[in-house]
Amino acid sequence: MTPVALADEWAAAAAAVTGELSESMLGLGEHEVLGPVERPDRELCGAYLPMHTTEGALYVGILSDTSGIRALANALLGEDLDAEIAEPELIDAVGEVANIVGGQMKSQVPNGGTAQLGLPIFAWKPVETPSGAQQRALRLRLGSVNATIVVVSPAPSTLFKKE
Repeated sequence: MTPVALADEWAAAAAAVTGELSESMLGLGEHEVLGPVERPDRELCGAYLPMHTTEGALYVGILSDTSGIRALANALLGEDLDAEIAEPELIDAVGEVANIVGGQMKSQVPNGGTAQLGLPIFAWKPVETPSGAQQRALRLRLGSVNATIVVVSPAPSTLFKKE
């Protein structure tokens, strides 16, 4: 599968899984896909999860502004959405949200393929897309939280090149 097709397919899957998570485990309420965005806003932060599937390698990110990320972390922890949260707990909780999304996505690898998940990486701003890679971003509303799902599908030479 080409990096373009991989990014398109997985962005839609990530948005669907994140929406389901919003309504169930996180208890944020109904979700809505608001549409694609060219590039995530620079003030967004969140967690990226590396995935290597039989279809190719990609990174899945869930991003929001700092109040949205705090709300996602607090929802996972069962706290009030606007409660203060220490930075290490925030980073850990948002990484766990990315892990849950990735775990649900593993079951959607086509043709009986497999997927391996890496460890989540927290970023205080959106990650730059490497040369030769494709990025797809979809803006979502998760209850009262605005979020952006980002999928970066690196070309194999970008991801595995020895230097």
